[in-house]
Order: sequence, then structure tokens, then C-alpha cells
Amino acid sequence: MEIGNFVTVHKDVWLHARPSADIKGESVLIIGERCFIGRRSHISAKNHIHIEHDVMLAASVLIEDHGHAYSDITLPIRDQGVTEGGRIRIEQGCWIGHGAAIICDRGELTLGRNCVVAANAVVTRSAPPYSILSGNPARIVKQFDSAKGIWVLGSSAPVRTEPANTTQV
Repeated sequence: MEIGNFVTVHKDVWLHARPSADIKGESVLIIGERCFIGRRSHISAKNHIHIEHDVMLAASVLIEDHGHAYSDITLPIRDQGVTEGGRIRIEQGCWIGHGAAIICDRGELTLGRNCVVAANAVVTRSAPPYSILSGNPARIVKQFDSAKGIWVLGSSAPVRTEPANTTQV
């Protein structure tokens, strides 16, 4: 586990680094400088979780790069161990809202620079920089279009600044 300078970790936070057998010499949990981790948050790394500089986590955030195995119906779930999992990268400047969960069961999940994850969202897929994610499962509800210099809804429709035209019958 590597933790940068000036990281704030509030009460009742659980930072759990449990490397899988094939991970040798690599930190499985990296938290960059000036990060803020709110109360009761839980970060559990088996493969690799990298939280870059200046990321803020509100209270009760869950970040896991694996899950509990449950495929063998003849065994209790507690006896099946954990899934293979994947890798998570939360890029610089992201804000993760209260109660959000970021879970990667396989592959790689990246939240681009300055993403916002709404309260109670469940993130299971990557998102590009400057995206706002909401829902369960989380989807992009707003994104900054740098070519146009404006925020757009979803991933393509421009944000309305005036009421939509209505057709009268």
C-alpha cells in the first residue's frame, strides 16, 4: 500500500490491501497526494486500485477491484472466496459522492480526470474525463465537450438553456 502526502482519512475508514498470489513487488493500493477519504468508506484491493492526486471521496464510498464468488451453488458464498477481479484507476481531481460504489469484477475500470460520481451511484464501467455519472448501474448523464466549450447531456445532446419548443394540436 502506498499513501501520498497530505491525505485525509476520516474515522472508520477501511483500507484493505490483500494482494493475490500472482502480484509480486507491486503495490495493490495507491492513494495519491491531497486525497480526502470520508467516514465509513471502504477500499478493498486485491489486484490494483490507483486513486490519483486530489481525489475526494464522500462518506460511505465503496471501491473494490473484486467481489465475492458465488457460482458454486453447493457451497455457502462465504466458503467460495473472491472473484478474479480487475483493476481500477480513478484519475486526478475526481469527486465520488456519498454512498457511491465503484466495483470492477474483471478487466479495467477507469474514471477519467475530474469525473463526478453522484451519491449512491454504482459504477461498473469506465467513463471519460469530465463526465458526471449517476444511477444504478451508473451512466453518463452529463459531459464536458471541450471542442464546443459546453456541458452536454449524456454523451451527445447539448444542455438546454431554454424551454423546448412544443407543437400544439
